[in-house]
Amino acid sequence: SQNMDFEKAAEFRDKINSIKNMFQEQKVVSTTELDDEDVIAYAIKDGTACIQIFFIRGGKLIGRKYFILDDMEENTEDEKEMVVSFIQQFYDSTDNIPKYILLPVDISEEENSIKEWLEEKKGSKVYIKVPKKGEKLKLVKMVAQNAETYLDNYSKMDKVKKQQNSYAIEQLMKLTGIEEYPHRIEAYDISNTGGTDITGSMVVFIEGEPMSSQYRRYRIKSLSQPDDYSAMQEMLFRRFRQDSASNSDCSAASDNVPKYPDLILIDGGLGHINAAMEVMRHYNLDIPVYGMVKDDKHRTRGLVSPEEEFDLQKNQTLLSFITKIQDEAHRFALEYNKKLRNKRYSKSVLDEIEGIGCARKKDLIKHFKSIDKIKSAQVEELMQVKGISRSVALNIYEFFNKK
Repeated sequence: SQNMDFEKAAEFRDKINSIKNMFQEQKVVSTTELDDEDVIAYAIKDGTACIQIFFIRGGKLIGRKYFILDDMEENTEDEKEMVVSFIQQFYDSTDNIPKYILLPVDISEEENSIKEWLEEKKGSKVYIKVPKKGEKLKLVKMVAQNAETYLDNYSKMDKVKKQQNSYAIEQLMKLTGIEEYPHRIEAYDISNTGGTDITGSMVVFIEGEPMSSQYRRYRIKSLSQPDDYSAMQEMLFRRFRQDSASNSDCSAASDNVPKYPDLILIDGGLGHINAAMEVMRHYNLDIPVYGMVKDDKHRTRGLVSPEEEFDLQKNQTLLSFITKIQDEAHRFALEYNKKLRNKRYSKSVLDEIEGIGCARKKDLIKHFKSIDKIKSAQVEELMQVKGISRSVALNIYEFFNKK
């Protein structure tokens, strides 16, 4: 904490607490009957709920999971509804259903229908119990206590993250001279792996934390060959075109259109910055734009603007913050690019040609860039592709040149 490395400090704290709790958990669980049980309990504080589920098999604790829910109220009906909803969602996605499910609250109105559904899925009897005494009640209380402890730690970690993000953003403002606090940061990246399926990504960070529900993907339509600058412009034109009519005062737009960002970060150097600035001028937007640049080993090293470059190597807090944003933008763009390539490779007219499997199909498309070019290629040209022998090249040529 003294070194401002709050996440690492919180990680060590939680590990220490887990070690302390582990022995008590094992001691309590080992005294139960040798039944398969899931024990569910929860804690609610300041509108946030933590639901914990412990998996007990043969009388031993083999694992646990937790789930955080926001906008929760502490009242009996809402808590019952929360437990019912959790059971329905959790067991809908798993086939590992135990004989007993122990709960902290009675769900009598829904119990029969849930019980029948679980028994049909499991193929045998399932019992839903709300223990009133004995070892099983102790188990439920222990899980509830764990949920409360986790919720306290979660709140502290959330507070620490906010403090750390706020500190990093203040450092960013101080270094670059940005005057307005960037509550909303949008970062952009282009991916054209192999020169095909050019894609772009927009990731959103609000108060320094990723807001994945507001991410956007763009399939670049105007280019057939890689051109990062043009691709970046197309993406930004499309992103701000929808805002220009409804967002003239930079306030929040409709449900489908996010508000303008306070800061734009772009994966790239001056060329990318200049391309982005043309879009800003087109829409009369006064939004700071900076490029995130990497070193020779493809690691984030600094920020660049048309006026100057900012080395982040001596400010680890800010370097980590910018690296997190740049990595997320790159991951999201690459993920979409890969998805499109896999989709394109998975079904093709090439599948109909004898001797063409998945690997050769990928190599052909990568080499020629399009099916049309493969169709017009001569046998000798086809043989230049890795793994394409003369006999396979003849098969391809004859397939597309049937009379």
